[in-house]
Amino acid sequence: LFPASKAVFGFKWPNDLLLNMKKYGGILVESRNGRIIVGIGLNLMGFPPNTAYPATCLAAAGIAAKPADLLKTLVPKLDAALIEGATAEGWDRIRKALGPKLAHAGGQIRVQGPREVVEGICEGLAEDGALMLRLKDGTQRMIHSGEVFDALGD
Repeated sequence: LFPASKAVFGFKWPNDLLLNMKKYGGILVESRNGRIIVGIGLNLMGFPPNTAYPATCLAAAGIAAKPADLLKTLVPKLDAALIEGATAEGWDRIRKALGPKLAHAGGQIRVQGPREVVEGICEGLAEDGALMLRLKDGTQRMIHSGEVFDALGD
């Protein structure tokens, strides 16, 4: 999608897109009435200052991206991924491909959930897309919603 550069792309569960461990975009996916709705936001030329999680933009990494060119490339890839992800086998392939791009994998994290804060080791994505977290007592917990931070703060 982007030309070769020293940029490292990844994602912060559940929906933040990262560039060199800084947020440059996000994706929201919903299902309503049998249809999939996808919202995508990308910081191309600038980014908001003083955010809870460090932010950046493609231009700051030396990546010149024109919106029209991005759309021409992104929409067919997204369409293909949504079609593939509609099957259990397809979702499993996508989940496994995302695994190496998961920020914080293997690291100590803090998850601010709707009702509590949980800390543990990030162990990857579960079959349903939940974040697998290994707690201090050795038990594994599936996290279905929340905001991820480094355990010592971001």
